Amino acid sequence: MSISESNSKKPGGENQCSASMPSRLNVNENASIMQLQKAVPSVAGKCVRLARTYKFECCEQWHLADLSPVCALLYPFAYKLTKGTTNEFYPAALVLADYFNYSASRIRDGLKELIDLGFFEQTRAKKFRTNKYRVLSHKEWAMNHPGQCASKGNTPHDPKDPLGRELWAMTGRSVKFQQSQIDNLRNLQSEDSIIKERFAEFWEKTGDTLDVQEVSPHFYKFMENTAHGVQI
Repeated sequence: MSISESNSKKPGGENQCSASMPSRLNVNENASIMQLQKAVPSVAGKCVRLARTYKFECCEQWHLADLSPVCALLYPFAYKLTKGTTNEFYPAALVLADYFNYSASRIRDGLKELIDLGFFEQTRAKKFRTNKYRVLSHKEWAMNHPGQCASKGNTPHDPKDPLGRELWAMTGRSVKFQQSQIDNLRNLQSEDSIIKERFAEFWEKTGDTLDVQEVSPHFYKFMENTAHGVQI
């Protein structure tokens, strides 16, 4: 069951990362749940999918699908009112609750989820005053969160790029990296030799326990954590 399926207007609909992780990630039962919990981001206690390839390009709806259903109403509504992020968004939670037929607490929770994920930036938060938000477009959000978007699976690595071929060979020719994924790795680490060294370590510890579509996003998180000195 996905997060969007498990959440509803009813209290207690939240799905915790530890409960949903095995079905969401399609990992081998022998994989370390503790390692995966550190690698998988969350918003309001809910798992947020790691980026991988799909049949479609990424868009804001792909990200909103991981949040509470009310977020899928709030974001496009706010984006429309602010005329594509030009103006600030500041309707009161009670007004939004009446409009969307949700409780005010659900509206406030949804606003917080959008802030936590980065699609809303709070510009004013004062007691007894209406909060104000800046609404980010998906394009701006993606620039602020490299490597966290889905990608369309129709652009395999450039055959002239040796790194893509070598990583593919290191997986026993089972995992093909998209060129955009190779480019994202180089944004984290410019030296191909270090990327290959880190991938050999990752593949030995974790990689071969994952579904092939999950290898690239998990390796990206592995590289990101390694760059920040985080042990996973």
